[in-house]
Amino acid sequence: MKVDLFSYNLPLKKSIQINNTNINSREGILIRFRNNEGYTGWGESAPLPGLSKETFEETLDELDLIIAELLKKEMFKRFCNDLKYFKDWSLTSNLKPTVKFGIETGLINLCAQTENYIFFKNKEYKKKLYINGLLGKNNIAYNDQISEFIKNGYSSIKIKVGNNNIQDDINKINSISKYTGNQISLRLDANRSWSINEALLFADKIKGSNIEYFEEPTYQLNEIEHFYKKTGIYTALDETITENNYNTFKPLTGVKAIILKPVMLGGIFITLEWIKWANKFNIIPIISDTFSTGIGLKIEAVLASAVITEKINIPHGLGTYSFLKEDLIKPDIPFKDNFIEIDKLIKTNYIIRKNKIKHIKGF
Repeated sequence: MKVDLFSYNLPLKKSIQINNTNINSREGILIRFRNNEGYTGWGESAPLPGLSKETFEETLDELDLIIAELLKKEMFKRFCNDLKYFKDWSLTSNLKPTVKFGIETGLINLCAQTENYIFFKNKEYKKKLYINGLLGKNNIAYNDQISEFIKNGYSSIKIKVGNNNIQDDINKINSISKYTGNQISLRLDANRSWSINEALLFADKIKGSNIEYFEEPTYQLNEIEHFYKKTGIYTALDETITENNYNTFKPLTGVKAIILKPVMLGGIFITLEWIKWANKFNIIPIISDTFSTGIGLKIEAVLASAVITEKINIPHGLGTYSFLKEDLIKPDIPFKDNFIEIDKLIKTNYIIRKNKIKHIKGF
């Protein structure tokens, strides 16, 4: 087995702000696994500034150490031969989330070829994986963008709120609701920006809006149930999920969905465990991306389509791909209007744009 690390830095179409961090480009690390038979699997480790706890440098340092160790112990081959062993290793290791995501995605892509097994065993996978639209906090001319969402058949839009001025958010949501009516449901996300009193004030002022759920409306978890009981607005958990363990976390009244970011959780295996948890409590699991390239996004889309089989087509949060000015793979991921064409995604032979990556180290 040979392993190589590459870096990339892709420009975004426009600057984005994540928890007060401005981002103009997407930086990350690619992991290329090559076995003796000539098969190749690519993985992606890309911490997101403003969201990930680890930095690019910390991710690279840990990849350097763990890859050398796993190669020495000939673990990668065993991972391919024994999926349960691979899963147990991942769920019990203390590696940084982006490191595990990169190793898992690369090896899953490799092992699926060499061992001739299908990682996501589900014949009922969705041929069309629907996605939600996305509006950031600072989208000023949002009506034009919403018109495009309506035109392209989107059934829901995720809208970031939590500005310093609550009245601005109230005006924004009321304006959007008046414009969309019941054509599109709204998924609001405050990223724990508000106190319970601020969240209740906001909810009171947007009565009548078609709210699907409100993601992390307050910065205190123990106030989530109180918010639902006072407003009747369903909630969703995101940051809370990354901070808790699926073995011990108990469901909260009024929580309709959990937002699962494989990059933040630490890979595919732990995401699958959270999906099991959600299904057990009749909660909707939403797969959400963190501005990954097509390499990371592809496996997230296949995961969402093959594992999550709701009777209704729940849109997932994979629209961040549209923020990339260019991708590392060609052709691009097959988005069409408001969905991803999964059959085309699976069957397409993607090629890495070598001029977009820089070799760091080989093992």
